[in-house]
Amino acid sequence: MLDNEPTTGYAVQIIIIALLLIALLVVALSSGFVRLPFGRSSAENVPPEEVEGVALTTPAADATIAPTPTLDGALAADHYWLERPIAADANDAVDRLYPYGSRGDGTYPVHHGVEFMNPEGTPVLAVAPGTVIVAGDDSRRAYDASPDYYGLLVVLQLDLDLDGEPLYALYGHLSEIDVQEGQRVETGDVLGRVGMTGIATGPHLHFEVRHSRNDYGQTLNPELWLRPRPGRGTLAGQVVTYDGEPAAEVGVRLYRAGADIPVDEAFTYPARGVNPDPHRGENLLFGDLSAGDWTIQIEHRGQIYNRSFTIEAGHTTWITVELSR
Repeated sequence: MLDNEPTTGYAVQIIIIALLLIALLVVALSSGFVRLPFGRSSAENVPPEEVEGVALTTPAADATIAPTPTLDGALAADHYWLERPIAADANDAVDRLYPYGSRGDGTYPVHHGVEFMNPEGTPVLAVAPGTVIVAGDDSRRAYDASPDYYGLLVVLQLDLDLDGEPLYALYGHLSEIDVQEGQRVETGDVLGRVGMTGIATGPHLHFEVRHSRNDYGQTLNPELWLRPRPGRGTLAGQVVTYDGEPAAEVGVRLYRAGADIPVDEAFTYPARGVNPDPHRGENLLFGDLSAGDWTIQIEHRGQIYNRSFTIEAGHTTWITVELSR
């Protein structure tokens, strides 16, 4: 018996330590917003409809469900005027790890466009009729915050306009360019090929929509312009403070209706750096959602806000969440 006493005491200590660690983990998870694994590779990026969950947990008794004020964004008409810059037989889905207005894993610069992850050499297509105004590299002129960022790039001035102001489409990090400045192009024409020139960690297309001027500070969220993929739509909205101001960089979880496992996570736009749509005024967007019922959840200053909504294929669903003091 004496030989067994040290072993038994050691086992008891291990059990006590394990229980303490579990208790600490539970407290940590319940006290703040936990990011989804932004660190996973883009190849592992799973579309929301491929993640399954179980019954959605009921909000705590003190949860606040904010009222929905009427805003102009709810009345704005869709303008899905652009086709996808990547063909449907390749990966034409916007990558969810670094969407417009986000900081990726929290360490990246605020994103002024969206990304399409594809192998090098994948054809890049004109999203609408227009004229090539840039076809080259950015070694001498900066089209981002600094030169040598997008590498080989193409910029189209589209035949379309919004409120009488021109629209531009920028394609960055190309491996080759197949058009010349001044050339007219039609929807679907090949402009170049996916690459990783400039500052890029892997082959992908960086795509931007610019309004009024071909300027880095004039970008809009491309997911309100690119036609949704078949059977899918877009959630756009505003998260605002109690006095109606946009709430910057607030974490939002996305759930399938009736599930308690979030399928995506996003943050509202930062206070500076990117622009809302002139007709919508959004600071929150989830794109490429399959048609059906969904829920978002926000945890902010100890309050939980849940909002249910329905996505219709080919359309934008608008929501507003007003945060309390």
